[in-house]
Amino acid sequence: MNKAKFEVDKDKCTACGLCVKVCPGAVLRLEGGAPRIADFDAFGWNGCWKCQHCLSVCPAGAISIFGKRPGDSLPPPVDAAKALAAQGVYPRGFDEPSYADMKRWEATVRPDMLFCGAPHLLIPHAPLGA
Repeated sequence: MNKAKFEVDKDKCTACGLCVKVCPGAVLRLEGGAPRIADFDAFGWNGCWKCQHCLSVCPAGAISIFGKRPGDSLPPPVDAAKALAAQGVYPRGFDEPSYADMKRWEATVRPDMLFCGAPHLLIPHAPLGA
């Protein structure tokens, strides 16, 4: 039974396996050229963690879960991050020299060091003290 409402658009899926690699509950596997979710008894350690990492890492936007579709996602705020840095506002743990280093590394290491090329952005949150 597909409790997570996990769906794959097989026309978009490239069978890259990224969703399988990031699944902390290990409930995804490639089968027949597309990811498939295994049956599980409960959400949590021995099933789907409800983290939605599978949706967030899919470069083709082929995965939907819990009724959330990639087309409804907001793109990573790369332009917003650049605008904040121009004002001297940096992510926690960064300062002007470390941000400058990261921007230099983008030329030789990876084009997007801050968001690592993720096609979607997942913002986990919980009430204070939870």
